[in-house]
Amino acid sequence: MNTRILLTITAILHALAGLVLTFLPGEVARQFGAVDATSSVLPYQLVGAAYLGFAVLNWLNQRSAIGGIFGRPLVFANFLQLFVGGFAVVQFATGPARGTVLPWVAAAVYFLLAACYGYLLFRKPEGRG
Repeated sequence: MNTRILLTITAILHALAGLVLTFLPGEVARQFGAVDATSSVLPYQLVGAAYLGFAVLNWLNQRSAIGGIFGRPLVFANFLQLFVGGFAVVQFATGPARGTVLPWVAAAVYFLLAACYGYLLFRKPEGRG
């Protein structure tokens, strides 16, 4: 598995989500059914900041040895965020967004990326022992 490509894809997706949540929190809140979008802006911006942090972390570690014990905190943080986030999206898809396909696509992307990071947790990086 090419970890550079995985980290790049994840960095780009996190950056896009982070930028949208940081700079368009009211619009996102309204899309999720918030009646008073102005009072729910702060949580969206804080989540956007976290996504931007993950994006930078992944982007700056593209050339690092990743897998097994190498880069374990980075790999585990990405795995946990994507795995738990996937379940959150599934819960949303079976509730208020029932009948729409977009949350299911998002959940599939979350779980696919989580599986890639889960694989990295237990394998040696290329070129190492």
